[in-house]
Amino acid sequence: ALEDLGLLVVANQFSPYLSLVQLSDFTTLPETIPLSGIGGKSMVYNPASKHLYLADSTLGKDGKIYEIDVQNKTVKRTFKSLGGISAIILPEGSSQIWLTSRTENKVQVLSIADGSVLKTYDVGKKPVSLVNVLNKILVASANDSQIDVIHLDTETWRDHVKQSPIMLPEGSFPSGMTHTTDGKLVYVSAAGA
Repeated sequence: ALEDLGLLVVANQFSPYLSLVQLSDFTTLPETIPLSGIGGKSMVYNPASKHLYLADSTLGKDGKIYEIDVQNKTVKRTFKSLGGISAIILPEGSSQIWLTSRTENKVQVLSIADGSVLKTYDVGKKPVSLVNVLNKILVASANDSQIDVIHLDTETWRDHVKQSPIMLPEGSFPSGMTHTTDGKLVYVSAAGA
């Protein structure tokens, strides 16, 4: 929900548009935001710029991120990315988009300024979720039952260090993560074990 704009944006996976719902009375607005691809399911909002970043849900090698001006209901530009995106975040205070590719087993970092690839990390098999907590990016990989940890350098936003993964019980198949507001606890949803 984009409370500051009074809107809920609905990604219609496999449809070439986004739907808008007015939060005050939960009515669907007649306007939609057209997309050039098949839409997606992972998105993140930047309240400072009032832009939404939506990951195309294509499973091929080439993916894209839509930068959407929600106020004007237009796609401002698109960035090339890895395909098979399953999660996307915008760490607070950064000018970077972090995303996971479940088909390439990687995390990719893109610059919001120009869409360039800043860094790519190898992670466990089928990364499906990532969160930013206490200057760390945690990446849940379903097929390896592990959480990869990348320590952020919030001074430069460039020199990050990846540590050994946190192993979960065999067959856990993590599928999502969230954390408490103070960052002291991270919750992992799992489909197995």
